[in-house]
Amino acid sequence: EAFSGKVTFSESFSNLLDSPALTVGTPIYYGNEIVGAVLIHSPVEGITQGYIKGLRILLICIIMALVVSFVVSYLLARYFSKPLHKMTDTSILLAEGNYMAKTGIERKDEIGVLAYSIDELSTKLFEAGKESEKLEHMRKDFISGISHELRTPLAAIITELELAVNVNRNVEEYRSALCKTLSDAKKLVRLSNNLLDLAKASYDSSEISFKQTRIDE
Repeated sequence: EAFSGKVTFSESFSNLLDSPALTVGTPIYYGNEIVGAVLIHSPVEGITQGYIKGLRILLICIIMALVVSFVVSYLLARYFSKPLHKMTDTSILLAEGNYMAKTGIERKDEIGVLAYSIDELSTKLFEAGKESEKLEHMRKDFISGISHELRTPLAAIITELELAVNVNRNVEEYRSALCKTLSDAKKLVRLSNNLLDLAKASYDSSEISFKQTRIDE
């Protein structure tokens, strides 16, 4: 086949090598004339060893690729899961009333935006808590003051009534005591009305009505 001008191969050209071999034959040209042929023999055993070595290298590469992919997957999972766990812990602390809790996460991706929102919520809840404490303190001061304001005329009324019952007085003294008692009673009514108006203003969204009144009254 080589002398006919073909480049060809054979797996059983000759038993001279006493082992399976591949033989490749190619013609030698002198001008346009074939003057000879070159035969190259390669034992199959060497090819098999090369094939096995190639498989071994492929297996090592596959194992290395698996190890690298596992490490990369672990790092990526940690990169995403760690801030999520921290945001979860921060949310739990906020739900428990710890408005000082912060995520402390500074990133420029979606997770960073979510962490920023949680930190902003923490700040606003902390400010709202401070405002609530301030309002509660004002409420206690108001209740204390109003209790004192109610107690003063009530004590005066009780005193005047006790004196009226236990002490003999003339008509003018009784009239004076009744006038003072009436004045204190009106003061109690006015304070009660103020409390009712305040409660209504706190819980009712209705508009305040205006009417003309005398300044001197």
